[in-house]
Amino acid sequence: MDRRKFLTTATCASLTSLIASKYFNSSFSAQDIDTMSLGSSFSDIGNLLKQNKINTLKDAARSVNKFYGTSISETIIEQDKTYAALVARECSIAVTEGAFKWIVIQPLPGQFNFALADKAINFCARNNMKLRAHTLLWHMARPSWLPYPASLADVQRHFNAVMGRYRNNTTLYSWDIVNEVIADSPAEAEDQVYGLRKGVKPEYIRDVFQIAQSIDSSKEFVINDYGCEDAG
Repeated sequence: MDRRKFLTTATCASLTSLIASKYFNSSFSAQDIDTMSLGSSFSDIGNLLKQNKINTLKDAARSVNKFYGTSISETIIEQDKTYAALVARECSIAVTEGAFKWIVIQPLPGQFNFALADKAINFCARNNMKLRAHTLLWHMARPSWLPYPASLADVQRHFNAVMGRYRNNTTLYSWDIVNEVIADSPAEAEDQVYGLRKGVKPEYIRDVFQIAQSIDSSKEFVINDYGCEDAG
């Protein structure tokens, strides 16, 4: 789906959740909210928000102490100024699509390229947005020379270079430390109890997080995953 269409399509669902959280006891009912999300025009929602001095999705999120955001591609942000302006106006946080993936930042051993990562951070900084960096360790989007799971020595070197570079950056709010570490099927799982990918032990995840913490303990650390209910 086109990025701009996706962001627009997500608006109703996001506003429904935010409005319900803040205004559930207001002058309209939960049924009204469902009707708005399913069938009413954006102008109806807009009028409701204006009544409460909420002009953007990030305003709505901020009113209930949350961030509202989207994933961003550094290339599209540069090429499509209208889309970039929409993201800047509506979002208070972004997550990178590819800028921080190992294959992008360290395609060859010891050769680092931070160009895309810096662009993402600079875009967010200019627009007063927080950034969640995705992702430090993933079985996909890794260079051919890197085994999975990566050795802890490789992890230490890579994390030192990447996390160390942004240690004092206040725009970078959160790291996806490991991504999709849960197996996609029982056949791919190392352990049927935990459902981790082959070769990955719980102790390995612990050690990777400890390495990250030793470099920069000021950021939020995340295990990013999906479809966990299907495995193990």
